[in-house]
Amino acid sequence: MDHDIVATHLTKTYKVREVKKSGGIMQFFQTRYSDHTALSDVSFTVDKGEVMGMVGPNGAGKTTTMKMLSGILYPTSGSIQIRGFVPFEKKHAFLRQISFVMGRKNQLIWDLPAIDTFQLNKEIYELDDLSYKRSLGTLLDFLDAHELIHRPVKTLSLGQRMRLELVAALLHNPSILFLDEPTLGLDIVVHSSIVRFLQEYRQEFHPTILLSSHDMRDVEQLTNRLMLVNKGRVVYQGTLHALVRSYGTHKRIRVVREKSYVLPERLKKLVIIDTFPLLELRIKRSELEDTVSLLLSGGKCTDLTVENEQIEKVIEEVLSINSL
Repeated sequence: MDHDIVATHLTKTYKVREVKKSGGIMQFFQTRYSDHTALSDVSFTVDKGEVMGMVGPNGAGKTTTMKMLSGILYPTSGSIQIRGFVPFEKKHAFLRQISFVMGRKNQLIWDLPAIDTFQLNKEIYELDDLSYKRSLGTLLDFLDAHELIHRPVKTLSLGQRMRLELVAALLHNPSILFLDEPTLGLDIVVHSSIVRFLQEYRQEFHPTILLSSHDMRDVEQLTNRLMLVNKGRVVYQGTLHALVRSYGTHKRIRVVREKSYVLPERLKKLVIIDTFPLLELRIKRSELEDTVSLLLSGGKCTDLTVENEQIEKVIEEVLSINSL
């Protein structure tokens, strides 16, 4: 399969000024700097049409990676190829193929209606009238945002602005998307609508996507593959299923019980939720069969389900293993 993104041994180091708590006026004439490594020897590929998720704690290097891939930052060492282009050369043909959406940054002009930004992007990306109108209409239909485009951006809610940010970013029909926390701060209704839109957009246009998010719902619903980053290093690459299989040491059992049910004494320490009629336990995988048998011995259960550990817990486990 063709690789749209190829990153090889990427490293990014910053010079950080050392700040002394004391030292008088002489500290201004004796400035010292130390090296801070935001990314260290990171290599990965993203196939054409694939959605790769990037997950990790704050400061892990996710945004730094995306900025290098989009040409905003120059790597200290290593190489990047995106569809044959070197990003930091910023060739026009490359810039027309990508788009970068940051949940914490706005590209819409704050005091003007969004339609003005759309028209500006039309000129920047040299879209003809027919292509512009077709693309704009399709995106506004997808996002149900026709009624928003003539209102000043500053009058819109966060969710409304995010919908229009996506329109602005996708207007030129980019083939590669960098999405950095696209659902950050959104309420559950708007969050669901944005995820649904991205799913529909992917099915319709088949872009290659690199998605960074702290919300595992985004990763679970949108991505094919996961890259887990910690302290500037990649600690896992693969599918979510393989991650849970390899690192998910626990299972969860949910039981719906009747009033006469008596929980066996030895299982009480495993209970994480006890709200009648629901009972939930977290157990080791190796103890599943014995625990289920013991649960059933406590009385009548109207329902019993076994699930894998929550993905957030599995990721915490992987990060703790690789935190040294």
